[in-house]
Amino acid sequence: MTDWNNYFGSLRKYLDYFRAHHSQIVSSFEGLAASSSSTQTISDGELAGLLSWTRFASVVAQKDPESRRQMYEERSWNCIETSTANDEICAVNIWNCLLCEGICVQQSSGTKLGGVQRDLEEQESNLKIYNCTQGFLTLLRILLAHKTRPNTHQLAPFIQFVIHSVLCQFSTRSYVDSNQMWNIVKLALDSLYEPLKTFYATTVVVQNKSTEVQILAQLLSDSPLSRSILQIIVEGADRLQENAPINPARDDATFSAIRLFYMAISHRTAMTDAVRVANSDLLIVSMESFLFSAIPHPRRSNENYLSLLFYYLSEFEHLAKHSFYVWLIIKEATAQRPSMQLRIVQALLPRRAQLISSMANLSSIFAPENISVCITDLLPQSVDNISSDRLRGELCRLMFEAFNDAMESDPCNPNIAFALMNFDLNHIESSTLDIPNELGEGLTCLHNLVFIAELFAVSDDPFDHQFSGLFDPVLRLFFRLCSIRAASSSILLRFLRSQYDLIFRLASSAVFSSIDLPIFVSPSANGDIFSSSVVRKCAEDETVFEIVHKTAQGVILELIALEMSALLRTGYIEQPQRFLKILLSIENSQNSTISLLPHSLAAEEPSKTLLWLLLDASRIFIEDLDIPNCIKFDTQRVLELLNFCIRKNSYGIEQYDVFYLHLMLNSEINCIMNTEIGLIKEEACAILNYCMKRNARNLLEGACVHLLEGWLSVLNVLSLHCPLPFIDTRTHQCLLVDALFLLRSYCNCVEMSPELAYSVAVCISRISLPNSPLVIAHSSPFGPSHCTPGLQQICRVQNGALCQLFARSGFAAEDAKSEFNNLCDFLLSKAKTEQFGGKIANNMHSMDGDPLFALVTENGDVSELWTQLFGQITHEIVRALCFDIMFAPLSLKLLAVATFIDVLREDIRHGGGMDTAKRIGQSPQTARSRRARTIDCGQKQTESLMKALKSLTMMAQSCVKSLALG
Repeated sequence: MTDWNNYFGSLRKYLDYFRAHHSQIVSSFEGLAASSSSTQTISDGELAGLLSWTRFASVVAQKDPESRRQMYEERSWNCIETSTANDEICAVNIWNCLLCEGICVQQSSGTKLGGVQRDLEEQESNLKIYNCTQGFLTLLRILLAHKTRPNTHQLAPFIQFVIHSVLCQFSTRSYVDSNQMWNIVKLALDSLYEPLKTFYATTVVVQNKSTEVQILAQLLSDSPLSRSILQIIVEGADRLQENAPINPARDDATFSAIRLFYMAISHRTAMTDAVRVANSDLLIVSMESFLFSAIPHPRRSNENYLSLLFYYLSEFEHLAKHSFYVWLIIKEATAQRPSMQLRIVQALLPRRAQLISSMANLSSIFAPENISVCITDLLPQSVDNISSDRLRGELCRLMFEAFNDAMESDPCNPNIAFALMNFDLNHIESSTLDIPNELGEGLTCLHNLVFIAELFAVSDDPFDHQFSGLFDPVLRLFFRLCSIRAASSSILLRFLRSQYDLIFRLASSAVFSSIDLPIFVSPSANGDIFSSSVVRKCAEDETVFEIVHKTAQGVILELIALEMSALLRTGYIEQPQRFLKILLSIENSQNSTISLLPHSLAAEEPSKTLLWLLLDASRIFIEDLDIPNCIKFDTQRVLELLNFCIRKNSYGIEQYDVFYLHLMLNSEINCIMNTEIGLIKEEACAILNYCMKRNARNLLEGACVHLLEGWLSVLNVLSLHCPLPFIDTRTHQCLLVDALFLLRSYCNCVEMSPELAYSVAVCISRISLPNSPLVIAHSSPFGPSHCTPGLQQICRVQNGALCQLFARSGFAAEDAKSEFNNLCDFLLSKAKTEQFGGKIANNMHSMDGDPLFALVTENGDVSELWTQLFGQITHEIVRALCFDIMFAPLSLKLLAVATFIDVLREDIRHGGGMDTAKRIGQSPQTARSRRARTIDCGQKQTESLMKALKSLTMMAQSCVKSLALG
């Protein structure tokens, strides 16, 4: 019976025979006369049996690792080393065989290759059949996918063969079958893609000029390789433009070219930084030159790389995989600064009408083709094995994310979002937005965005939909389109209000009104329930839903603020009244809240409105995560790898690229074959679990920040449009004072970034500076809403001086927060005394007699109060600000300087009673130069800071002169 020994023994005999008769075989291929004795034949049955057994052995080796191991360990079987290169040891054996047999080596002359190159030029080119080259590239693609490869010098002939002998000359050769040409091109492109897939650029690899660096250097410059890839993409675009019949082989080749093109772009930033640090002589073109340079083609002289790629987007139905990488390239382009949106729009203009229709079909949730992308689905690194509905969903999500990036980078000028949503690019603010008719005419992806948001609003559980992953980017896109920074703000708000009433429907949705996150409140020592910590831990099953839930609530709050502000500015009060009714409702929010308070405390806890509950939901504390203790992995290398895998999403939140990290760790593990492989895999799993938990924590914190920002936006609107005509003035006052106390308690237990602290500071400033006086509230010990009117006057900090001090407390020294709390307690205690509250109350009552006199008197009293209050703590304020100017980070220095200017300005206005300038130092000029020398920042930032310091000095000198004259 035939067994494996017979099979491999037969292969050995065939190999020996062909080696012995190599010269006769070569002669017959060259067409020379050969005697019948030198020509040997093999019967059809024998050949069929040999091929059948070879295919069978290949399948066994691919499917069964144990059989594969036995094949390469049994020395009597390894006449061809192994039938596959699935394992690292198999790949090593095959590389050794290729190098020993001289399959692809540099000849002694140093200009030409031998081995397979000679077969290509002398035999296959004459026959116009390239089976040998195709088989060699198939093997090479698999070998290059492994981590273990020959050194750069040994690998150079193989890469040279792929680039110069195949890709750069494929169009000059003749072929019996054109499909074989495209198959060879695809294999060559994939061979270059495989080593780049697990590569990350560092200074060391750039200095060593590794194989990957050499490939990227040719891709990112005007080289024969980059021109060949461009030629392949041009060829595919030509066939699309001519409506030529579908050719799967050509489409596969263009897909590989676009994927390799994206891979080069994704590595460009890291390569540029590494080349700069290594002081290398490699030339890397700019992104703008790479994408928008004119094509050196006579029929396409007015087009560029990106304009060609838009041809593939318009044919996404049968080129979905191509479109996936095209959108990734566009997303990379939209992330560049300064913005390249105008160039992107110019590239798509020739095909704009067709692209608008295609993108509308792509984003339609009512299309016959299903869209499947859940909120838990991550962006796939490969689209080879994913379903068509998942691929369609990923295309939609990528498109919406690219629109978000475009609106973030250039919201006032034409960009890809405006172009594909059919806005008038010449007059965006006056575009005509109509609803599509019954036949679907006039449908754009903007209408599909509305349909997706409507489904989100009416669903009790929107995250259960098969395309739930689209809700988050759609809501964020609506926020950016309606933002006051965007040129589309007014027209889109009117469109959504008049045609769909979308924002109100979102505000009435179940997701927005439900506060379904369990909380645990641990009362503090002073009994302040609100200031207690809300403790949450990253629950693996629920974290994703919490993130999306909080983000959606934050975006809806932002939209409510924009809508209310737009309506109140134009005098409409009915809609804002409806929004405020929802925000101040108690029934809906209370029913959906899970309270874990002790029974005694829960009985005393007053009912909270939805607006206050949303502020509660934005506070969340997560335990710190420690990097796993690695024994088998080098900890320093792991940290470097983790730093390289950090990406920023559209929110600016840092995320580990877990897919890429998994690929990198697998490539390292596959190189190891020993008894401790199990422990190594466990450590790799621990690293991946750490990254996933870290990602979840960062996203959850970012979602809380976004929810807080939305809450602050609503409070800003309620403060700027004060008093509201549809709400009692006393109620409005209580609302703002409650918000002030809640924010103060919130900041006692939450650490903030400088940007968020500044936003909170601005909100406090606006709450404290209403546009008109509020009704006096009577003194009462029952709650913050009933404090004396002196509180309202004390909190009126001119030009944001106190709010700047508040912002400083978020990120200055450790004792800064306690100092600010003491300051607030001091001010509030003074506000409750009859000395201040009574005087202001008397003036407010006297307004009935002479309003103008009472107003002037009131302002004078307020100034006197500030002078007395700050006069007692001037030394502490000046000392804290000087400390920040000298030793704090740059963002804090600028904030401290601005605060100092505000304090000096107010001191001058109030007659210099605070004596601030005398406390700055012996000489303002000397102090300014001494502090400037302690600042380590960029030239532009230093110039900005010096201008602010110069203004501060001038105001200090003016203050000193005024005091001297007084």
